[in-house]
Amino acid sequence: MSIIHSFDVDVAMQHGLTGAVLLQHLQFWILKNRANGKHQHEGRTWTYSSIGAFSDLFPYLSPDQIRRSLDKLVSAGVLVKGNHNQVAYDRTLWYAFSDESIWLPCQHHLADLPNQNGMGARPIPVVITDITTDIKTKAQSAGKTKKDRFDPLKVLLPENLSRESWEAWIAYRRQRKLTCSEICIKQQLIKLGDAGRDAAAIIHQSISNGWQGLFPTKAVPKPYDSRIGKAHFDRKADVLHMQQEIERRGIQPTDEAF
Repeated sequence: MSIIHSFDVDVAMQHGLTGAVLLQHLQFWILKNRANGKHQHEGRTWTYSSIGAFSDLFPYLSPDQIRRSLDKLVSAGVLVKGNHNQVAYDRTLWYAFSDESIWLPCQHHLADLPNQNGMGARPIPVVITDITTDIKTKAQSAGKTKKDRFDPLKVLLPENLSRESWEAWIAYRRQRKLTCSEICIKQQLIKLGDAGRDAAAIIHQSISNGWQGLFPTKAVPKPYDSRIGKAHFDRKADVLHMQQEIERRGIQPTDEAF
C-alpha cells in the first residue's frame, strides 16, 4: 500500500512545496511529542531527525533539496535548530517551531480531542515518537522479508571457467578484503567469459602476483630473428643515406621520391 503525503497549499505558496511537506511532517511529530510530554527543552517541544531519515521518508526529495529547505525555514524564522542529544559526539539535529502558537494552534492535549464520531479519544500511549527511531523500527521489520545478500559463490559461471578456479579467486579476494559486490563480480565474470581458454590462467596470474584485478595473461616474447633485425637496420640506413644525399644536392623531394 502506498503512503499518502499531504501539505497545506497556503504554506506551499509561501515556503515552497518541499517546505510545506516537511512542515506538515514536523507538525505531526511535534504535536505527538507534546501530547506525550516528550522532548521539552527551552520552552519548546522538539523532534529530531537526520537528512538521511528524511530522505527515506520522502524518496521523491533529494538530500540537497531537504537540507536547503530546512535551512530556509530556519532563516525565515519558522523553525529553530538545536542539539539536545545525550552524548556530545552525536550531531543529530533537533527541530522546533519558533512560534508554537502559529504552527501548533491546538493547545489541547491530543488525548482530549474528540475522534471522528464525536466520542472522547483514549489517551495516547507512550510510543516511539521521533522520526529517525521510527524509520529504524520499520527497517528492522522489513529486513526479515528482504532477499538474501548477494553471494559471489552462487553465481552462474561462463562455460570456460571452472568452479574450482572461481572459488579460489573469491577466497583470495575475501582474504585480501577486496570488494565482492554484485556489480564488481558481474564485470569480472564478463571479462573471464571473453578470455576463452585463458580464464583459469588469468585468475592464477592475478593470485600469484598479488593483483587486485584480472588482466590478460602476459604474452611470451618471440625469439629474436637476427636476419629480420639486420634487414630492418639496413633499410633504415638506406633511407637515412637517401635523405642526406638529397640534402647535399639541394634536390626538392617529391611524393614519388619515397
